[in-house]
Amino acid sequence: MLALTLKPGFLATAQEDISMFVLVLFAIAVMTRNALRSKGQIRVFWAFLAGSGFLWAISVWAWLYYEVLIRKAMPDDSIGDPALFIHIVPLMAAVVLRPDQPQGRRKLYLQTLNLLLLLLWWVFLYAYVVAPYQFLSRDSSVYGLRYSMLYFLENLVFLLTLGILVVRAKGLWKAIYLNLFVAACLYAFGSQWANTAIDMGLYHSGSLYDVPMAAAACWFIWVGFKAADLKADPDSTIENRNRTIGLAPQLVMVAVLSVPLMGVWEVFWPNSDSHIHTSRLVISLLTGFALAACVSLKQYLQDRELLLLLSATQRNLDKMHGLQDDLLIKEKLLREHSTELARKNFELQEASLTDPLTRVRNRRYLEETLAADVGQVLRDYQRSEGSRLHPVDHRDLMFFMVDVDFFKRVNDEHGHVAGDELLRKFAERLGRVMRKSDVLVRWGGEEFVIVSRSADRSGASPFCSRILEVTAAEPFDLGHGIKVRKTCSIGWAPYPWSKNDVDWLCAEEVIDLADRAMYLAKTWGRNQSVGILPPDEPVVEGTKTIVENLLEGEPGEVNLVKTMNPVTILKDYETGCTTAILTASPASDLPADAPLKLG
Repeated sequence: MLALTLKPGFLATAQEDISMFVLVLFAIAVMTRNALRSKGQIRVFWAFLAGSGFLWAISVWAWLYYEVLIRKAMPDDSIGDPALFIHIVPLMAAVVLRPDQPQGRRKLYLQTLNLLLLLLWWVFLYAYVVAPYQFLSRDSSVYGLRYSMLYFLENLVFLLTLGILVVRAKGLWKAIYLNLFVAACLYAFGSQWANTAIDMGLYHSGSLYDVPMAAAACWFIWVGFKAADLKADPDSTIENRNRTIGLAPQLVMVAVLSVPLMGVWEVFWPNSDSHIHTSRLVISLLTGFALAACVSLKQYLQDRELLLLLSATQRNLDKMHGLQDDLLIKEKLLREHSTELARKNFELQEASLTDPLTRVRNRRYLEETLAADVGQVLRDYQRSEGSRLHPVDHRDLMFFMVDVDFFKRVNDEHGHVAGDELLRKFAERLGRVMRKSDVLVRWGGEEFVIVSRSADRSGASPFCSRILEVTAAEPFDLGHGIKVRKTCSIGWAPYPWSKNDVDWLCAEEVIDLADRAMYLAKTWGRNQSVGILPPDEPVVEGTKTIVENLLEGEPGEVNLVKTMNPVTILKDYETGCTTAILTASPASDLPADAPLKLG
């Protein structure tokens, strides 16, 4: 509004220069605050913007100093124009840095070095194209035209860079880049309008030519407030990052290659002014040396970074191999521990199912395996029922209750240690006559149970005869010079007890029958076996059976099979010696089918 109301003069010039200087300082303050509150590449972004504002402030101060403080026209050789030209370079550096994307593996100092190379290139362009006419020939018309054209070109490059970022960015950063683009457009075209007016002699401070640049400064300040708390976009794709990372090195490559080309141009097509010609050659050489030094430094840093990366990769690889070795060792130890644990569990299970004295199975083992053995027998009977292809043969489960005769005498005469040794030796002898499929169980005390699987009840008497014979045939060596001869008594019963009715008795009741039969063997003189078989006539259902009477010790009629030991033990009571005598054939004293009244 003041540009429209105030007439050209000192007042209009002063208000324009002072207000513009204050706006630029305010922009620097906002950018600096954002840099201090940020980290990483976002801090560098705001630092570049603050540096650009500082260079802009130098140019504005030059106008303020000459036009307001000393009231002179702005000279062509002042520092204001170079500072104004260079202040676009930090703006380019800030946006090329891409603060909207995570830094990842990108090293910030390498990117900063790329941007330094770009700065050197723009300084070289100014020194090659504009500076000779500003400081050597002092041709204002040529200087103004060259400055305006190069400065506008620089602004167009900045606008092109911003336009690319507006297309690629996402979210709030897209809006920030768009606002920066609008502000840059106002500044670029406003400054070009003002430079053209200066070249034509129409410009004076405080005129309408200054309004676009003041609006651009305000827009930059607004962007600083809006983007103060923005962070990098974590959803940025790798493809976009790679494309952006490659932008600065490509510009650097163009810059480095253009410097010697322009030097060659000056050699073969020199300027007519010898001073300008010499200055351009010197500028080309110095810039070439500076760019070469920066490129060498960059290459050194990249090589060092590569070596560090390779070293870290090797360390990680060695660490991974170490972890793999540790893992293999731990897996081996785990397998060993698992095997040891399985072995210990097996040993514990075996110990829980084994009698610690005789090392044969204990009563718990029989209780846990009895159901499976009974189920197998019942399935065999069901499979063969009514079938000629599967006759029932050798499918019974036989229970033999074996008891050492007069065992207490050994404990009384020789001690419990000798008694324990007798039980161990007796269990060994029983194992000699058993099949591999048979199971020997210590029932309790001096009593043992032999479970004979897939057996035939008709072979029970010969089996008992072998047990009786092997027991009495040789004396038991109990150590310490103690040798004793012993006999045993056996009671047995088959399961199923009746082939005609497999459900008549359960397996536990059959074991009780075998125990009752052993009691009968002891009652009838020991050193013999007694088997209990079912009666020929079926029992009337609903009445108390003879088996129940027998188990309760009451009289009952069953079939008994009695087997005598072919070896008889004789004892000389004067000398205390015992002798085994082989008697007649072990025929049963009772016919197998002869009924016997118990009572």
